[in-house]
Amino acid sequence: MIDLKDPSNSQVAEVNQIRKQGQKSMSKVVSIELVWNYTPENYFTKPVSIPIEGGTIEIAHGQALATIDSSIFNNNNGLMDALDDFVESQFCAVQHMTHQTYELSMPLKLEIRDDGSETPCLI
Repeated sequence: MIDLKDPSNSQVAEVNQIRKQGQKSMSKVVSIELVWNYTPENYFTKPVSIPIEGGTIEIAHGQALATIDSSIFNNNNGLMDALDDFVESQFCAVQHMTHQTYELSMPLKLEIRDDGSETPCLI
């Protein structure tokens, strides 16, 4: 039987080394992006930028993008739903003035890491 707690065991040492390498390669999540796509792409006549706590919402050219600091996003369970409702309200406001229909996708969540990589997440 192999003693998995024995650090002198070569198999245990190898597993521990692999674990350490995996931990080093995972860079820190620094922000969360929520991305909605919409049509028509010219639904807004000019780009919209809205500051929010810990980030911004940008709406232009067929895409709405909310970028939020990861610590703020992770510490607020209802934030994603609130942002989704807020983005939808922006479209409803334009629709009220223009009477133009639109299609807005559900948001895609992306984790942005400090090395620049992006990880899509299920919502």
